[in-house]
Amino acid sequence: MKKSKRVLFIALCVALALGIMSTACAKKTPAEKAPAPPQTTPAGTDVPTDASVDTPKTLPADKEVTDSGLENPIVSSSSDEIKSMIGIEFAAPDDAIDAKYSIIDQKVAQVEYSMDSGKGPIKVIYRASKSDTDESLSISGDFNKYSNTETAKLDGGQTLTLNTNDGTGAGLCLWYNKNTVSGGISGSISMDPIMQADQLTEVATFFVSQESKGF
Repeated sequence: MKKSKRVLFIALCVALALGIMSTACAKKTPAEKAPAPPQTTPAGTDVPTDASVDTPKTLPADKEVTDSGLENPIVSSSSDEIKSMIGIEFAAPDDAIDAKYSIIDQKVAQVEYSMDSGKGPIKVIYRASKSDTDESLSISGDFNKYSNTETAKLDGGQTLTLNTNDGTGAGLCLWYNKNTVSGGISGSISMDPIMQADQLTEVATFFVSQESKGF
């Protein structure tokens, strides 16, 4: 009986010793650290990089842009700026209403305004461009078919081509002026509405006179 107690006592001592050794080993082994969570930005926030940052795109100062993003060929201008560009007087009559000046495709000068006919306003568009040959129809941009086409000659010898529709609706006047200080000038006048072709001739007389005298 004494021998059994002694064996049991030794077994308990061995078990206790093993438990103490296990605890000591556990204290010596540091616990592994959990990986740090990834750094994130709040939802919906983009972090720009050099490759993703867009550089603002700008056009030269003399360009205008349409709603579609394309360059507009018609650029706002002034009477003096147009004089410098094509070398002729370029101004609306003194009684013109809301005159607006512009340059088209950097070569065609334009002024548009309204005039009082006594029976309502008439819209007038005058265009002029330096050219070696007659390009008046091309610069007018008006390729409509008119029922009447006739010619008229001004006092200075300038010939006009008058296009009308029996005295109703729009009218178109075309000419090529060789008598300018800066060379040949193709000119056009669009008017809407007109009552008779003489209205085209009257307005054209004013602008042809300006073209011929230079500045």
